[in-house]
Amino acid sequence: MSSSPTDDTAPPSPRPSWLLRINSFVVIVVSLCFTALALHALARTWDPLSFLLAPVFAVLPAYLGVLQYGGTFRRTAVSAGKVATLLYVLGGFLLFSAILLQGLGNIRAVADLASPPVLTLVLGIYLFWSGRLNREWSYRLADANANGREIAAGGEAEEDEESEEGEQRESESFADGVHLPLSRRDVAAIVASVVFVACLVVILISRMAPQFAEGVAASEVPLPLPAEASDVSYCLGAEGAAAAEFTIGEEDFRHWAARQLGDDGTLAPIQEEPRTVVRCYAFSKEMAGPEETEIHAGWFAQSDAIRHPVYAFDSETSRGYYYVPMP
Repeated sequence: MSSSPTDDTAPPSPRPSWLLRINSFVVIVVSLCFTALALHALARTWDPLSFLLAPVFAVLPAYLGVLQYGGTFRRTAVSAGKVATLLYVLGGFLLFSAILLQGLGNIRAVADLASPPVLTLVLGIYLFWSGRLNREWSYRLADANANGREIAAGGEAEEDEESEEGEQRESESFADGVHLPLSRRDVAAIVASVVFVACLVVILISRMAPQFAEGVAASEVPLPLPAEASDVSYCLGAEGAAAAEFTIGEEDFRHWAARQLGDDGTLAPIQEEPRTVVRCYAFSKEMAGPEETEIHAGWFAQSDAIRHPVYAFDSETSRGYYYVPMP
């Protein structure tokens, strides 16, 4: 039996709109996906930094999802307010990132709607809108509390027939440090969330590329290699470091390297002084081979972009090299 205000003249308890419920469901699902994405990094045992940071980066999206559930479906003003604040912060970060990626003036003129700056801008605007939706909901709940209306958590509060006053629910949720009795729907939501995250983590780990491989196709390598590359050997190192080598034609390599470099560098011919390039064998003791190679004729460039990746081509062996050093 649902609890209701004893005063017939009191305004009805506020209920979330369908728009808020749908938006909350989207926020919760996306939060769970990011939680699973962070946790699956625990399988990167060769990268101590990823292994240590995975639980840290899993906390924020999980916390956001819990707050969103508490604010919308348990009708908690404090939770809804915290969700709004987090969404505002995330939206502002994405908008600032979009401006850094291409500049606001250029974003307006971008024809490719799927470009990273445009997608970042759109996502930032959505997070701001979602934050505003939650902020308005938190104001409604706070107003209801101020006017003395009883807000049932999810509409499933039950009266205690043996008590004269019945069970009174506070207007704060379990996400705010107040432990309220969980309804059947709450338990079902918790179980479904845990199962969803666990299944997604298993799927991500099963699709995760191994740390190293030799003689594979370019499509099997988790690095931005050219499609024309064949007989690829690669290895992933700690903190995002990586190295790969592959067979490729000289012209195909030069076109690919030029695209990758953009305005951050230019390929230069190797003529008088040879260039030393780190090979994939430097990142794993399980791979047998020399850790470096010298190129006497070919092409070389080191990008000015973040991480300063190296692009090199050996004309004598028709082997291309791609190397991302540790920070």
